[in-house]
Amino acid sequence: MVIAPSSNIFVTGATGFLGSHFAREWLRDGRGHVFALVRGKGSLTGASRFAAALDAAQRANGTSDEVLPQTVTPMDGDLTRPLAGITPEGVTQLRHAGVETFWHFAADLRYDERDYEAVKRTNVEGTRQSLALAAAIGVKRFIYVSTAYVCGRQSGLIEERLVPLDHEFSNGYEASKAEAEHLLVAECEHLQMPLTILRPSIVLGPRSTKSACGSDAGLFSLIRAAMWVRSSPSAQTASLRIPACPDAEINFIPVDCVVTDMLALADSGWGDRQIYHLTSGTCLSVEQCWHVISDLVGMHHIALRPPDSFEPTNVERLIARRIGFFLSYINLDRTFQRTLSPAWGLNADDFSGYVRKGIERIQSGS
Repeated sequence: MVIAPSSNIFVTGATGFLGSHFAREWLRDGRGHVFALVRGKGSLTGASRFAAALDAAQRANGTSDEVLPQTVTPMDGDLTRPLAGITPEGVTQLRHAGVETFWHFAADLRYDERDYEAVKRTNVEGTRQSLALAAAIGVKRFIYVSTAYVCGRQSGLIEERLVPLDHEFSNGYEASKAEAEHLLVAECEHLQMPLTILRPSIVLGPRSTKSACGSDAGLFSLIRAAMWVRSSPSAQTASLRIPACPDAEINFIPVDCVVTDMLALADSGWGDRQIYHLTSGTCLSVEQCWHVISDLVGMHHIALRPPDSFEPTNVERLIARRIGFFLSYINLDRTFQRTLSPAWGLNADDFSGYVRKGIERIQSGS
């Protein structure tokens, strides 16, 4: 791989899963200085949280003994404040540092309706303030990390283009990400700032290690639900059903593949598109994934049934609530357009590895 000339970048969400893996790889390659927006939490400072996130990314990739270059500047801030909470002195520092690109990973992943206002405050207004900061420090490009599931309740082929804001979304998280995309397209055009929108699908741990890391709302919500059914007396009935389309594809992609896509785009000069899906080109079906989980958990009395084909019992409603975030991903059949090459993919053995590590993580309580 040919690495682009060294450049300094600003990153939000660097204490999160995907942002920390991206920052780790940027540093490993010696691409340039990373300025990271961080915020303290409880007794932990923002800087210590970022260091812990980088360490977790190292361990997930099996490289905990590797020393990363010390080319990092954590900067205290808050997405919900003007200029993301960066002080005037901080803005001057960033302008003098020649920060070239602004990578906006930070997002609130909550999906319950009761959390929508807080989610929108981070995902929409936080994006607005991030763009204002990017303009203030004079970056050359704004990169927004969205989600492939900004498509909401659409089925069929999902194209790499903006989705209408008036269509049906599965939850407030998806709606907030769609609104942020529209905001950026309009504002970046006004500012004459180049914009790239990246849309990963459901991100898993690194492909090489199958490490059970990342968001607890994704794959692990399914694994936890299956383990709960196996052990819960209230769920020990002869058979149970969950609403799902067995033949639908479910799009998982390892985090190292997502980061490879991101860096390849940066190295290529960003191509000729504004929106890119960072998704797998070949996927397992919902039924294949569910069989793997059922077999490894040791639980076989839940059947997949098409949505609206049955009236759920109280226990079935409880199971559905436990996998609420994931439910919309298993009951709609859709394929994501991907113009990037090569196309990644997971097979059944790969998926089994992730599920095994997930079960181990849940059983250990970590």
